[in-house]
Amino acid sequence: MPRAEEFDAFYTATRARLLHQTYALTSDLGATAAAVRDAYIHAWQYWHRLRLHDAEDWVRHESARLARLRHHSHLRSRLDESGADVSVLAALQALPATERRLLLLQSLGDLDLATAARDVAMTDEAALDATDNALHQVRSPSLADLGSRLDGLRAVTERVVMPRPSVIRKQGRRRRRRAALVAVAASITAVVGAGLLVTPPEVQLAAREDDDRRQAGEVAEVEPPPQPQRPPPPGAGTQQLLRAAELTGFDPRAGWTELPERRSTYPVCQAEEQADPRARDAYLRTFRADTDARQRLVQTVEVSRTEQAAERAHDRMLGWWGGCQVARLQLLDAYSIRRDGPDTDLLRLRSWRQPTRTITVAIARTGVVSTTLVHEVDRPQGPPIAAAAGTTALATTLLCSTSAGSCDVGSGPRPALLPPTGEGPGFLGVVDLPPVGSLTSPWAGTDPTGAGTNPAATLCDQASFRLPGFTLARSRTYVVPEPQLPDRFGLSETLGTMRGEFLAERFVDRVVSDVGDCEDRELSASVDSRRPISGGAGQGQVWQLTFEVADGSAVTYRLGIVRSGAALAQLTFSGTDTADVGAAAFADLVVRAGQRLRELNRPGGARATADGPNA
Repeated sequence: MPRAEEFDAFYTATRARLLHQTYALTSDLGATAAAVRDAYIHAWQYWHRLRLHDAEDWVRHESARLARLRHHSHLRSRLDESGADVSVLAALQALPATERRLLLLQSLGDLDLATAARDVAMTDEAALDATDNALHQVRSPSLADLGSRLDGLRAVTERVVMPRPSVIRKQGRRRRRRAALVAVAASITAVVGAGLLVTPPEVQLAAREDDDRRQAGEVAEVEPPPQPQRPPPPGAGTQQLLRAAELTGFDPRAGWTELPERRSTYPVCQAEEQADPRARDAYLRTFRADTDARQRLVQTVEVSRTEQAAERAHDRMLGWWGGCQVARLQLLDAYSIRRDGPDTDLLRLRSWRQPTRTITVAIARTGVVSTTLVHEVDRPQGPPIAAAAGTTALATTLLCSTSAGSCDVGSGPRPALLPPTGEGPGFLGVVDLPPVGSLTSPWAGTDPTGAGTNPAATLCDQASFRLPGFTLARSRTYVVPEPQLPDRFGLSETLGTMRGEFLAERFVDRVVSDVGDCEDRELSASVDSRRPISGGAGQGQVWQLTFEVADGSAVTYRLGIVRSGAALAQLTFSGTDTADVGAAAFADLVVRAGQRLRELNRPGGARATADGPNA
């Protein structure tokens, strides 16, 4: 079948149900009509590649993405204007976006659970729980016979008049040629201003698509050239995303393959599909490497409406990883690249599940465009951080020419402050905590409270953060909620700030001295594994304390104290023989606590209140 006839048949067969599904997802009829129309236009632009995959899944996903970007008006006014089933649409809009999409993919989209789960980047188990929760929320006496009422929304979308297939194809051709003409104009300006010519990515893409059609024996349809267009607003297009051949920095020995969009999934810590809910465009591209160890890279790009919105999106992306609370996932270190423009952030994390996985994250912004690169490999070591920085610089360079931002790639990566966890300035976050034995549940932390009583104190030190000289004293506790663990299991952290470094240093020295004399004062105590801490993370010490109890058994604690300037933190961990973090991991955790203390000096960090340090 000729290519145009093939597309026309696809468009005619699928447009009604995709209108129906997208309208149920957004409840905005105007946004739905425009989004579905534009999704088909995009599909025709790439039909020579898209028809080899599941085109309907692609158009469904693109329609939903475009509709989300377009609808911002008040729900009630939209419903009243459409004459739709107000109750069912309101119930759907009350659901979280992912649960709503899961429910509709399985009900109106006729997808099985596994396919729907892949579409929203969830495991089958998580998708089943989310679907059950969505059904529980929308099923009520006022929404009896939910299935038929969802079907009834089709009566609203049947009123939408969609363009003829030939009009869709014509607009698709115009958009591709318009992008090429704008890029040519930009390159001509570069010739006049700099005396050199770099072929823009848009021109390369157009030429490549024409070559593909010629090799397939297809004849391009001839159309008069479009009239000159006004320069487009700052942004980015899919042709400016990375390609497989450009990923050798992550693994020079690997051959990379780009996956179809319907098989792309968001990274583990990305809490939502978009960091900027009002982004003008958003793109996702996933690559897989042909290596023995499982290895993939995900690039996301968001085009915000203003630089201020892009800055907020960048911070939110960083917050997803800094505040990630996935079981057995730990933040290792952080780096930054100084640029003539917004700095680029790089993070390394490790998943301690089997097999061990190393995750490298880069978050960059140029103008109104934000991008993330997330590399995952099932090995204890990831790529050199310099290699990740190099590929990130290339990604930024590809995006900067149309973003109204800086194209400076900056210097090499340098160690940087850790991203905030969102769990309280100065405190450890769940993402900082090491795995505990073979436990699979994630850590959970209590909200910080005033340290009236120090939960991290032991019989050996009996340290009090209520002494004169303290300007701040707060504490929190972390547990792994598994029923087989004893009540004493957990980690306690108390942090404080004093009126000067000298006072904080004296406090730490007193704790070190008290613990050193503990065996003389407490006959049941045994103090082992003394280990000093020094360097950029602060000064302090860690110990292992064992206490004999009345029944002849023994209880072991790991104790640590660390100071950074006038701020200090005390940590105590109580585990079991099979649920322990180990001496080295606990020492590393105390070092991390010292790094977190630097947050108290950031703008907006914790401060003492007028009521005193424990308020």
